[in-house]
Amino acid sequence: MTGLGIPGRKGGVPKDFTEEKYYAYPEDELWERVNRTEKDMHDMMTYLNSVENVMGGDDLAEIKRMLSYTSASVAHHTDAYTGIKSQVEVMNKEASSALGRISKHNDEVMQMLADSEQNSRRLQS
Repeated sequence: MTGLGIPGRKGGVPKDFTEEKYYAYPEDELWERVNRTEKDMHDMMTYLNSVENVMGGDDLAEIKRMLSYTSASVAHHTDAYTGIKSQVEVMNKEASSALGRISKHNDEVMQMLADSEQNSRRLQS
């Protein structure tokens, strides 16, 4: 076998600790090696299939679905922020206008008070 084997699969027991097998016929050893190789290939294909599923399967679909929800949520928050910002700007303009009218009215009231004081002084003299 070439390569490092299947990712995530741990190596076997060191050869020092394995038992030597004795086969009744020489073909039995070959059949066991073929079966082991087929099992390794099956395990490798299962692993590759799971990788493919992650790359293009349900996991990717789930990620795409989550991204679409996130995009929709960000768009909603952006629209809400823009709406609130517009309302605050309108309120700010109205408040500035009201303060301007109050200030103008205050000037008029101050002028009326000044005129009233002058009239009071004239009447007292």
